Amino acid sequence: MFSLTRCALQLQLWFLVSWLGVTSIAPRVALGDRPALGEPIANFSVFDVCGRKQLLIPQDEAHATVLAFVGVECPISELSAPRLQELYETFAPRGVRFLAINSDERTDMEALRVFANRHALTLPVVKDYEQAVADSLGATRTAEAFVLDHELRLRYRGRIDDQYSITDRSVGVRKQQPDTPYLAAALGALLDKRPIAIAETPPLGCLIGRPSTVKQPTTLTYSRDIKPIVARHCRSCHSAGEIAPFELLDYEDVKGWSGMIREVVVARRMPPWNADPCCGEFSNDRRLSEAEIATLTEWIDGGTPQGEPAPDTEDQTRVQGWAIGKPDVVYEMPKSFSIPATGTIKYQYFEVKTNFTEDRWVTAAEVRPGNRAVVHHLLVFAIDPQRPESWRRYQGGRAGYFAAMVPGERPAMYPSGAAKRLPANAMLLFQVHYTATGKPETDRSRIGLRFATKDVRREVFTRSAYERQRLVIPASVANHTVMARHRFEEEGHLLSLLPHMHLRGEAFKYVIHYPVGHTPASEVLLSVPRYDFGWQNTYRLATPKRIPAGSVLECTAVFNNSAHHPALTRDMWEKTVRWGPQIWDEMLIGYFDLVVEKP
Repeated sequence: MFSLTRCALQLQLWFLVSWLGVTSIAPRVALGDRPALGEPIANFSVFDVCGRKQLLIPQDEAHATVLAFVGVECPISELSAPRLQELYETFAPRGVRFLAINSDERTDMEALRVFANRHALTLPVVKDYEQAVADSLGATRTAEAFVLDHELRLRYRGRIDDQYSITDRSVGVRKQQPDTPYLAAALGALLDKRPIAIAETPPLGCLIGRPSTVKQPTTLTYSRDIKPIVARHCRSCHSAGEIAPFELLDYEDVKGWSGMIREVVVARRMPPWNADPCCGEFSNDRRLSEAEIATLTEWIDGGTPQGEPAPDTEDQTRVQGWAIGKPDVVYEMPKSFSIPATGTIKYQYFEVKTNFTEDRWVTAAEVRPGNRAVVHHLLVFAIDPQRPESWRRYQGGRAGYFAAMVPGERPAMYPSGAAKRLPANAMLLFQVHYTATGKPETDRSRIGLRFATKDVRREVFTRSAYERQRLVIPASVANHTVMARHRFEEEGHLLSLLPHMHLRGEAFKYVIHYPVGHTPASEVLLSVPRYDFGWQNTYRLATPKRIPAGSVLECTAVFNNSAHHPALTRDMWEKTVRWGPQIWDEMLIGYFDLVVEKP
């Protein structure tokens, strides 16, 4: 392990070599050129995280060499680092040399050293200062790996395995375990002197951060034109303590990630928003306009000019603490929970007592994970001591939930004069879905509440249309539809909609059918043609929707339980699936917030 103590005696050497960078032993290859499979690779000298100079590929013969590019804030690279360590421990005794290489312009040696320690990496981790190694190999992304044989000829390049992927439907897809270990298979074949069955796969991960270049001159600047877009659409997630894996707080942050920003906004993967624009208007719509996308791409293609720095300090302001303002009360899990480095973790439940002897009216609720890296989503149920079995009966279905944290969502704040009732002496039950990150983690999540200071005239309920009995999804079926309904017994106004399925969810639609004589007879409230379990938006209506008594809400869900689903392993799609709380089970819940006049 590259500990800070181990490196401390070499800090003076590090300061020297940090100015020297990578020394090329062969002519540098132009960016964009990619060596062909079977072609020999040039050698380089590099510096590891302790500041030691060494050959990229030493003169002593190795049976094979793995060059894997890593990024210290890239989600795919962070998740892949433990797998690289496992492969190193497996293949190093068989004569395979491994190097983890960072070529990002935005990453300094200290950050790389922290990355190595965070993942307890014992394989060498080196810095490619001038990006000569990346250029020579034609490397474009972090988590991209290259395999060289004993003659330094390129034999494999691409992904480590197929556990992680990015599609046009989602911000990221993750299998419980890989089906195809591309890198391990290539090494095994090479060592056994067999042909490599899959010698190249499309690289996956973040673009390697490179210096800004001017492709087309522009008059746009960060300070005047880009900063407002980032503040409006990006900063709520890309800030310290929030869900995004890196910050976009100032010019240097945005410039450093400009290549990835261009890619994801043009593909409309970011900001995540999966609703069809055909139906409904929502106050929390994250979408960038075509004009905003054009502005961002022109600025990036123009070399990311900064312009005159703005006089305010907004760029340095971190969005931390409570989005609802200072809570009146905070409830926390009774103790920390330990999450293992790997594997699937069953939903965890934690009971938290309240001590109010009277009902309290909650105008805002914010659930904050103690460790966002491991908390996928968290529901909080308020168990009324007068009806303690109600939650167990519905399991968060028809009776809804009290508060929630889903990926990327902002906290619930209710309209003036409206609030949720917290029963006297209620028990708060935290239901937490944890995901492993590749290293042991801990979490202690909490919820903050703000109470009404004026009379509450309207009560807010979270309810749902849900289906349990008929939720039976056959094996190997790519397009299976199930429907759920809810009848409104009293008039109210809809505030928000939250579709919920698990991994197999493909699409979700809310349709309201009004009583006889109403015009229109029915209406599509929300259509989500690209449901993403990894990013579950609550869609907050721009204007509350009046729902007459007798109306019926119809929710239609489409599931994909086939080999074509990138998040499913063979043992998952070959089975019939039914309702259940775990990630390998399924659900069909069309949550909604409804506000009604108090009696």
